[in-house]
Amino acid sequence: MDHHQRPSGRLLVAATPLALLWFQDISGLTTDLIPLAKTSLWIGVLFPALTVFVHWYQGILMNRHRTRGVTEATGILMGVVSIVLFFGVAWGQVSGLILWLVAIGIGATVQIFWLMYCCHRTRTSANAPDPVLPDPLEMGSTTGE
Repeated sequence: MDHHQRPSGRLLVAATPLALLWFQDISGLTTDLIPLAKTSLWIGVLFPALTVFVHWYQGILMNRHRTRGVTEATGILMGVVSIVLFFGVAWGQVSGLILWLVAIGIGATVQIFWLMYCCHRTRTSANAPDPVLPDPLEMGSTTGE
């Protein structure tokens, strides 16, 4: 895992005075950009978790040789991001960076739900649970199927 995928590092910086040290003293941002950077960092803390779920469900579909859902989910991501950006720019009350991060976050969340649906659809179409790749949301469930 590279340094861009460590949510604990981001959270440590975002939740402590390290954010001010990093953005002001090390990065040299002006004082008017520091709040924007801090907000962006807080939003960005969620991205590694979203990435894990996207890749988990894509892997399940790839393993089942049902890749159409991966393509559909990518198209949905692009569509949702485009719509959020369009309306966000038209609204004009949010900085472009925050708008982009929110658009990607919403798009990835919708993408995950579509991938979950596709995984469930392929699982029920085979009428058998996948013995190799369990659903991460059902892991730890004590009820049997």
